[in-house]
Amino acid sequence: MKNIFRSVLVIALLFSCCIAFGKEYYSVRSGEASDMLNWNSSRDGKGASPATFNDVNDIFIIQGGHVLTGAFSCMGSLLLERNTVYTSGKQNSLSSIGTILTINEGAQVHLLNGSILTVGFVLIQGEIANKGGEIRFHPAVAAKH
Repeated sequence: MKNIFRSVLVIALLFSCCIAFGKEYYSVRSGEASDMLNWNSSRDGKGASPATFNDVNDIFIIQGGHVLTGAFSCMGSLLLERNTVYTSGKQNSLSSIGTILTINEGAQVHLLNGSILTVGFVLIQGEIANKGGEIRFHPAVAAKH
């Protein structure tokens, strides 16, 4: 029992480090999740789009009222705020979240038939609607410092 508690504590500390040093990008409209122009460093869209989705420290936040769709892969984290939807790609598509997928209360993830979502860790307060897809877990990527 102590080993389980220690493991959970270590994982929580690791993920809090990822979040503490991450750069945040916000969805600025509904659309394709993989389109960099749909993400911005400022909530109001007046900042910059990400150069890549490959930084393990970055956090991508889907803002309330937005629906993002399609295969999406990032080395960092994906957070869904209240009243948001992320719909995975179509048949045989692969989406990957390098560290944490957070689904807040009132948010939804739809896994379409044949799609695969790989993720290191999932925090769920909202809903996962499985329409024939699957979630696979992989070891979370450690943050670079």
